[in-house]
Amino acid sequence: MSYFWATLSWLWSKKGFIGLSLLAATLFFAWMFPFGDLSDMVTSKVAMATGNQIYLQAGGIDIKWRPMPAFSATDVSIETPAFPPLDAKWLQISPGWLNLLFSAWTIKKAAGG
Repeated sequence: MSYFWATLSWLWSKKGFIGLSLLAATLFFAWMFPFGDLSDMVTSKVAMATGNQIYLQAGGIDIKWRPMPAFSATDVSIETPAFPPLDAKWLQISPGWLNLLFSAWTIKKAAGG
């Protein structure tokens, strides 16, 4: 049992190093992740979620971090049975962080039912 507590004590003494290593690994994987390969998955998930009523296709998907976090896509095409096809060379979606913060209570109530 003393080995357990000694190991736990040693890990606790290295918490800064471990935390910095985890942060560096997370940032590295977020930076190196091939977001361009996500377009096929997004196409299939949107089609499945809408019962094959909306077909969304993007040439490339990327995440922008500055000046504000956002999702961007190039060569976007949306096809629906009710409207003619929509095409855009570039699309960027950025969440409203202030709105999310100010309406957090409403979101919590809605999630609870």
